[in-house]
Amino acid sequence: MVRIAVLSMKDIINKLIIIIGVIIVCIMLFSVCTRLMLNVNLVKRHIEYSIPIYNKSNGINIIQEIFKGILSQEIGFVSKKNSELISSSSTDNKFITQINDKDVEEVIQNEDVGNKIITVDSINNKQYKIGNNIEYIDIKNGTKLDIDYNKLLNQKLNIFKNNKLPTILIIHTHGSETYKGVEHTDYFRNEDINLNVVKVGHELASILSNSGYEVIHDTRLYDYPTYSGSYTRTLSSIQEYIKQNDNTQIVLDIHRDAIASDENFAPTANIDGNEVSKIMIISGTNQGGLQHPNWEENLKLALQLYNTAYEIYPELFRNLNITKSRYNQHATNGSLILEVGATGNTLDQSIMSMRYFAKILDETLKKNWGGYNE
Repeated sequence: MVRIAVLSMKDIINKLIIIIGVIIVCIMLFSVCTRLMLNVNLVKRHIEYSIPIYNKSNGINIIQEIFKGILSQEIGFVSKKNSELISSSSTDNKFITQINDKDVEEVIQNEDVGNKIITVDSINNKQYKIGNNIEYIDIKNGTKLDIDYNKLLNQKLNIFKNNKLPTILIIHTHGSETYKGVEHTDYFRNEDINLNVVKVGHELASILSNSGYEVIHDTRLYDYPTYSGSYTRTLSSIQEYIKQNDNTQIVLDIHRDAIASDENFAPTANIDGNEVSKIMIISGTNQGGLQHPNWEENLKLALQLYNTAYEIYPELFRNLNITKSRYNQHATNGSLILEVGATGNTLDQSIMSMRYFAKILDETLKKNWGGYNE
């Protein structure tokens, strides 16, 4: 017997609706895929920001290796751009500024200070004999490492090549970070480099340059247009700078600290009658699992900065924070993170604190430098 199924009009309509729905979904998927294929650069940039190509652990990540090949052309473009910016700068000018990498180039505006050139000596020209103040340094060790701070403090810094003062690179992994009193997003961010932590770095770069140091200030926003992957992008540039000039031995990654529980937190000190933001230095180690064999070299610099600060401006620093993460500090023997103020501080307070930090850095380096005969 042959059975013949008789479909009601309701069944036919339901099946037609399902068929039409499937067709619509297929059309939508085809449209999305077509747009993605037409915008390859967008896809590649998303992958680059999401996967740490450079900041790799000891293990082999097959996915990273696959995408590394896909991204090689764009990464090469970024490196080439860095190289062109460096080589196009005047070699006679000891203060090289990298222009912000956005659609419209922005230049940091100089404040009108009556054409006064600020140097470390104009801030403070006293002579100091720095002793051993290790017992007074506030250290927060977030690792399980048993560190001999006194031993490290008494060792010479390994950052001098050919009897020259090191070139100082100032960079900002999270350059859009800003302060109270500045127009900002919910996360205290602003893309204007005259209104965020990049302006703080500019003050330090200017003072050090005026004082005879060779300084490179990279003003690009590595947390723009996305926060994810900032350290990966910063490391790529740091390595390119070192490739161009191996005397680049000090890398100061300047941030603004963020206290999630209290956005009004404002660590402040009064120095010479000026309200300034306090500074916390972060020194990384290899405890997070990434290669960082010479982490003690960076810590030596941090300890010596705190030791000098105790003699000159003991109020300026918060605690020295030793962490498990390396934060790109494996690139040189003089790499540190500077957290200048917090969300409750003002931009002016943070700019002012750089003047006193510049003096501390200058005294620390010249104490270690064999070519300093004064």
